[in-house]
Parts: sequence; C-alpha cells; structure tokens
Amino acid sequence: MADLSPLGFIPEQVEDLGDGFKVVPPGIYDVVIVESDVKPTRSGGKMLELKYQVVAGPNTGDFLTDRLNIDNASETAKRIGLSQLKNICDAIGFAGMLKDSNQLHGKVFSVKVVVEKFESNKEAGKMLESNKIEKRMKKGAMAAAAAPAPAAEQPRAAAAW
Repeated sequence: MADLSPLGFIPEQVEDLGDGFKVVPPGIYDVVIVESDVKPTRSGGKMLELKYQVVAGPNTGDFLTDRLNIDNASETAKRIGLSQLKNICDAIGFAGMLKDSNQLHGKVFSVKVVVEKFESNKEAGKMLESNKIEKRMKKGAMAAAAAPAPAAEQPRAAAAW
C-alpha cells in the first residue's frame, strides 16, 4: 500500500489529456511547426525533432512528430535529413542561413502522412500503428499536382452560311 495523501490528488481537479498519442489517418495535412529541438541519436549523431500541429480539416489541433537526421555517421542518412529540412524551408519560403529552428515555426505548409504498422517491443505479436511524414511541401502542392490539366480550347470552325 502507498500513502498518496502528501500528493493531495483530487481526480476532479486534474485535466484528462487522454493517452497523449493519436494516429491520424493517411492523407495530406496543412501544418505549422509548434516545437523543435535537436536531440542525440542512439548512434551519436543529432536529429532535429519537429512537432507539427494540424491547422485545417477534421484533424485540426492534432499533433504529428517528424525527426530529421541532421548529423549522422551515415552520409546517406544525413543527406536525406538535410534534404527533408530543405523541403520544409522551400515549402515555407525560407531562404538564407538557418540559424535557429524557431525561424521555421508558425508558417503553414503541407505534409503527406502515412500510417506504419510495427510489432510492439513490449508485447510480442501485438501490432501498433504510428504516423510517418512521407513528404513535406508547399501548402496546396499535392492538390495542384493531382488536379486535371485544363482542357485545351478547340479551334472553332468558321460558320458556313
């Protein structure tokens, strides 16, 4: 038995945050960066962890996390991560020297989200789901690419009188 009286815990006075993790359906989402941090990787490199908030549609307010390898022993992983960071800069119209990740915050762009399934490392055989950011682009870029090309005007035949 544990004495919780020093905690002064009253459930009715605590906000229910749910489980804190929600998988959004696959699709294209308009997002803004609301948090960013450089974190170490297991291999001794560095990743830029970005927290996106969805700003439009039925999932407005939901959060997504993106992790970009910005320093890695694998040149390929580093090249991919820096390319993804370039995609974000291009999407929000940022040019010049990026000195602080806060320079990316609050600007709307779009991401293509997929759902990945993986086996739990705590419960063998239990499949879990997670979101993965597959593409970063200017707002509306996917819709414009998917839209049919305008039909070419056909020349009008001269009226025969």
